[in-house]
Amino acid sequence: MTRRGSIGWVRTQTDESGHLARDALAKGNTYGFDSVSDHASTHNSWAGVWAQTLDRAGVLERMYARRTYAATHEMIIRMTAGPHLPGEEWSEAVSQPIRIQGAVAAPDDLRRLES
Repeated sequence: MTRRGSIGWVRTQTDESGHLARDALAKGNTYGFDSVSDHASTHNSWAGVWAQTLDRAGVLERMYARRTYAATHEMIIRMTAGPHLPGEEWSEAVSQPIRIQGAVAAPDDLRRLES
């Protein structure tokens, strides 16, 4: 995809390996994800943050802690892995399976959820 910039056409996407989020994750990098809208489309994107307070400091603190999720529709997602919240790192014995629990609240029917 290209867009018209003040200095001409600027390439905004690439098919080259090493430039996608999954490439960074495969290298062992750790991220929290959020979402922003594509200005050239009619689709909405939503960034969700698990925050204890709704002020700037509270939201930013939780973003730095990776307590985030991305959605393409307005929804509230609550997920835990045992006692652990999104963004936490931990190790667990293989013999002890982790129970993942989740709930989604959305104003419309959902077609799919992806992890």
